[in-house]
Amino acid sequence: MNSVTHTLELADPIQEAFPVMREAASQHCRPHPDGGRDCHAYHRFWPWRRLLGTNPGAISRSDYFVPAYLELARRDLPARVLVSGSADYALFALVLHAFRAAGREPEVTVLDMCEAPLVINRWYAEREGAAVTTARANILDFNTNDPFSLITTDNFLSRIDWPQRAKLVAHWCSLLCPGGQVVTTEVVGSRLPRSGPAREARLAERLSLIHISEP
Repeated sequence: MNSVTHTLELADPIQEAFPVMREAASQHCRPHPDGGRDCHAYHRFWPWRRLLGTNPGAISRSDYFVPAYLELARRDLPARVLVSGSADYALFALVLHAFRAAGREPEVTVLDMCEAPLVINRWYAEREGAAVTTARANILDFNTNDPFSLITTDNFLSRIDWPQRAKLVAHWCSLLCPGGQVVTTEVVGSRLPRSGPAREARLAERLSLIHISEP
């Protein structure tokens, strides 16, 4: 338990981060040689969307994330967290805020297949005097001998083909310690209706907590 009191404003430092994000995307993202799906366009334009507020990302869902993280941070579990895919520093910021509010300093690993978001997470860690481990890998290929108490992501499952989602969730679960959780803001189990009351009901339950009692 860390006895030092930390403060972390949830104010979004996007103006400071913007040039770092743009440079990281320019340096590390390349178009797919065959025209297939890649992160080049996404990571190049994401800083603009964040700066202009057209898509504030995970920061705008802090009312969902922070209470879930805080509840877990107050348990007698290792303060080990995996951010499984992240366009920027937002999830790391929310994790850090919640764990520091609980008087703990988390051991955070940020994983992504592209180096660009890993660069911005290392920038944010330095800015906030925190430690972070970054891993450039496919989550399905990632393993560890030290399980996590929390695995979290935002808007990630939409990028995974439906047949692979069950495999992904099972792999997340295999990386958790007993009592650990996956926290995501996407419906895990079934497709979201296109419109109507059913869609609104599902959106109201958008925060999914997957409770795991055994690794």
